[in-house]
Amino acid sequence: MIMLYEKIRDYLLEKIEGGKPGEKLPSENELCKQFGVSRITVQRAIKDLLEEKIIFRRKGKGTFVAPSLSSRFIAPKTIKIIYPAGGDPEDDFLFPIIRGLIDQFQHQHFDFVLTAWKSNKIRRIDASETSGIFWIAPAEKNFQMIEEISMKGIPIIVINRVMKNFVNFVSTDHYKAGVMGTEYLVSSGHQRIGFVGFIKDNTCSSQMYEGYCSVLEKYGLKEFLTLVVPAHFKKKLEPTKDFCKKLSQLVERHCPTGLFVAGELFLDSVLRILEEKNLTPGKDIDVVITDEIPEGTKHKENITSIIQPLREIGDIAARAMKQIMRGETRRIRISLAPVIKPAKQSMQIFEKTERR
Repeated sequence: MIMLYEKIRDYLLEKIEGGKPGEKLPSENELCKQFGVSRITVQRAIKDLLEEKIIFRRKGKGTFVAPSLSSRFIAPKTIKIIYPAGGDPEDDFLFPIIRGLIDQFQHQHFDFVLTAWKSNKIRRIDASETSGIFWIAPAEKNFQMIEEISMKGIPIIVINRVMKNFVNFVSTDHYKAGVMGTEYLVSSGHQRIGFVGFIKDNTCSSQMYEGYCSVLEKYGLKEFLTLVVPAHFKKKLEPTKDFCKKLSQLVERHCPTGLFVAGELFLDSVLRILEEKNLTPGKDIDVVITDEIPEGTKHKENITSIIQPLREIGDIAARAMKQIMRGETRRIRISLAPVIKPAKQSMQIFEKTERR
């Protein structure tokens, strides 16, 4: 959550960047009235800018833009946004995050460079090339490289991965998502609950799986922990044929009455296979997915979704990056709880006989 003094400071920075060296800035009284805050809050914002030598004061005359700042604000600074290869910056997952990141830096002379991750490309980054890096949804195999970048002193924030090392992150609480979705299915009367989309080297998926396992163990359902469909992706982030085969086998042989699906990337495959088996979500089987369901999806109203706060993640990560760049903090580690959106229609298994 942004503090009031930060809001005032950002406002002043925008005026400074859009103005000229020596230009007079609003007075403390004007800022107090405009933002409805105390003089102490305004003075804190101004104090930070004075210490950074961005502004200067003349006794009895006011506060002004520092003359030495013209080149500092004209020269653009670069922030890199790295996203998974095969991803689309305009899709339902990446777009709200990227929009949240960029919007927080508007009017501040930053150039954003979007880069799909390619092996070894990031090793060439050094402090002279970039002011900061946002790395969205990296795989575990990239964590060592991310650590190396961080240790070079380049501000870096990992997005939507809960990091267990020292690297800064802002993410959905994926473990909690696993707990929430599985608790929902158990509370609806399900026992045979399948986990669809377990990826070994993906902390997002593995943390959801940990949450799933903890709930089944809590309710004495350990015997169903084997109902797991592992996954691998093609280059375009599409599930492989082997994934579809194993999912089909799970549905055919074990007859789960509930499915926890670890991401929207698996949804098309799940719905296609259920249709092949003549099973309808909300009628024959309950489905919970950890993503917003795209418009136009068949049976959308009968699928429960665990919605990630993607725009909020982008906003918070951008504000955190500003704090790191200003030297106000060095450590940002934030997990945000998702929100569950129940299906309009579910099996109500208490009143039905389970499929055998």
